[in-house]
Amino acid sequence: WQETENSSINLCSEGVDLNLIQPNLEEDVSTESLLANKKLRSNVWKEFELTMLDDGTYKAICKCCKKDFVAGNRAGTSHLKYHIGVCHNIILSKRRKYGSPKLDIPIFDQQRSRDDFSRMVLAHGYSFNM
Repeated sequence: WQETENSSINLCSEGVDLNLIQPNLEEDVSTESLLANKKLRSNVWKEFELTMLDDGTYKAICKCCKKDFVAGNRAGTSHLKYHIGVCHNIILSKRRKYGSPKLDIPIFDQQRSRDDFSRMVLAHGYSFNM
């Protein structure tokens, strides 16, 4: 090998691995750092806060009861969805926000019921002995 230009040196003849000099930038990005930059698409993240621990792992902390759960690239969100369904603080906060449903109690009207029955008998040709 020879020097082709003044700035280039033949490193192969010196036994130096070129990959050590110019590392692949894609290999430098760890999978855990991808989680921090990745958009969290699940609706469960509205109720949880994602935090990184000192050892590099992630925890999902419930915003209502402060309970922590495993989070990460392979952890999934099914266990977080289950917690949303059973967390009493989340259920109570949604009840306060949206209110409890109002039930309309139907009022029975004897005359209307008699008129509806008469129309049914006449419309379908039923016998009068019902």
